[in-house]
Amino acid sequence: MKKTFVLVFMLAFLFPFFFTKNIEAYGFGYKKNDNHEIPDIGIYKDIIEKNNGHYIGDPNKIYLTFDVGYDNGYLDYYLDVLKQEKVTATFFVTGDFCKRFEDKLMNIYKDGHLICNHSYSHSNITKMSENQIYDDLKKLETLYYDKIGSKMTKIFRPPEGQFDEKSMEILKKLGYKTIFWSIAHVDWKQNNNDAFKNVLKNLHGGAIILLHTVNKNNYECLSNIINEIRNQGYEFSTVDKIM
Repeated sequence: MKKTFVLVFMLAFLFPFFFTKNIEAYGFGYKKNDNHEIPDIGIYKDIIEKNNGHYIGDPNKIYLTFDVGYDNGYLDYYLDVLKQEKVTATFFVTGDFCKRFEDKLMNIYKDGHLICNHSYSHSNITKMSENQIYDDLKKLETLYYDKIGSKMTKIFRPPEGQFDEKSMEILKKLGYKTIFWSIAHVDWKQNNNDAFKNVLKNLHGGAIILLHTVNKNNYECLSNIINEIRNQGYEFSTVDKIM
């Protein structure tokens, strides 16, 4: 009995979405597997899918996505690898990045990548009203247009994956597609150098891969990641193609 209780407690701590039915706010997460299967996201699935949200795509495709809140000197290296490998990726940018790194933003755009909304302020949308969410996302779109001269697509990724049913309903009402992920690497920690292993061991059809552009190891092994994904028979796509 004691062992059973300990096991249940550990599972509830590690995967709270399987046990909690009435919580209001979530931090997106999933249950990993090493069987190359779509991960289980528990009660998140219904909330996300009914509100024009996605965490996976076409099973024959893989979607490379990067969250970009700042640059520490590595972004151009990522772009060089993507250009060399002829891969078009999706970049989710913030207001701070667009203001401080206009040249980097333009490089992403000129290389033909899809640029999407990661919010102007990088704030928790579950604590914002509908008007506040609209104003924040619109502020970034306006800034982006001023810098690039092109409209930003209405695709959004919540900062830190924080969401709830109400915020998802607001985003859908405002006309946004919300993109989460099914593979993520803890790459904002500079000593985490296992990108190749962590991405490939969980690879599955339709995977939306979340990376950041602030880790040297990521771009150093990005070419190998891309080539191995292609060796497994997948093509790359951008999240605007997800139906």
